[in-house]
Amino acid sequence: MKHYIYFSFLWICISMNAQTNALTKIPETDSIFFPRLTGETYIQNRGYEGEQYYNIDFAESDILLTNGKMLYGEKLKYNGLIDEVIWLNTSNLKFFKLDKFSISDFWLKNIKGKTIHFKRINLTEPTLDNQSDIFVEVMVEGKVSLYIQRRIDTYDTRVVEKDSKFYNSRKIRPNPLYYIKLPSNRYLILNRLSRNSFLKLFPEQKKPILKILKANHLRCKSESELISIIELMNKERSLLFQ
Repeated sequence: MKHYIYFSFLWICISMNAQTNALTKIPETDSIFFPRLTGETYIQNRGYEGEQYYNIDFAESDILLTNGKMLYGEKLKYNGLIDEVIWLNTSNLKFFKLDKFSISDFWLKNIKGKTIHFKRINLTEPTLDNQSDIFVEVMVEGKVSLYIQRRIDTYDTRVVEKDSKFYNSRKIRPNPLYYIKLPSNRYLILNRLSRNSFLKLFPEQKKPILKILKANHLRCKSESELISIIELMNKERSLLFQ
């Protein structure tokens, strides 16, 4: 009788676990001790030509949740086309789009031999009436900070035929946006890398910044040059920002 009760209980536990794995929604917690990711099932839209992801393969990643809890060793991709984080559930090999507002920061590990730090920032763009939350790569943080939105945009559309049916196929490519955060917490947006475009962002500080560029032979033609410029600006005590 004792054996019958034990095996009956075991069968009930296995059945309950099987039902839980069949759900498409991610439970809020693994247990009372470990925080759990939240999100919804994700199916990639395949009507695009080009790469949607910052990292093509799922990367081992750490996540800082907005509640302050850390998760380690999760499998993540960042989709720049929709500005969302995609999670691979290794227990059932299904893809989930994580709830953006549950994530504060995440770190993609071993991407070209280094760890890439992303964070969620809140901003108001000139073309938007309401505030917007986006994921950005952290490049420099200091008095003046630099973040890059790894945006993927559509640049062309063509009609393709498949099985006697016609479909729209959209070509996509990287089109990054550069966000410069001032001490006042205001963001300046640079959409093209050039010295003139950069200087136009700082009309009141143009002369000292131009002096920095000339002294260090920087033209703001690449991301590495932009990073160097922001780092030098943080060291320049004479620069004042409103």
